[in-house]
Amino acid sequence: MNDEKGPSPTNVYILKSTRGFVVRPAVAAVSRKGRLRFVNHTRQEVVVFLPSLYGRGLHTVLAGKDTTLDVPEGAPYGPHTYAAYSEEARDFCLGESSPIIIIDE
Repeated sequence: MNDEKGPSPTNVYILKSTRGFVVRPAVAAVSRKGRLRFVNHTRQEVVVFLPSLYGRGLHTVLAGKDTTLDVPEGAPYGPHTYAAYSEEARDFCLGESSPIIIIDE
């Protein structure tokens, strides 16, 4: 999943802002054959939960690092909510709304 081959990933940044810990963009679109890259700009690890795409799988992004995930083959089109838990904040990171990944063509 962390292979650097394939299409360029869609980046999602996790950072501390004046509003607290956030993900940017809050809504990210990626194709079914695409890749998601979570970039952690906080001082501690963040755990990303994407249950509708990866089941119960948890994806840990170490402080100052990134993790790239391939969109599963056959992923359903449409919106998929997810959560990013920050160890530094001891809380979930926010977007302008609940963070969403949209699988499009």
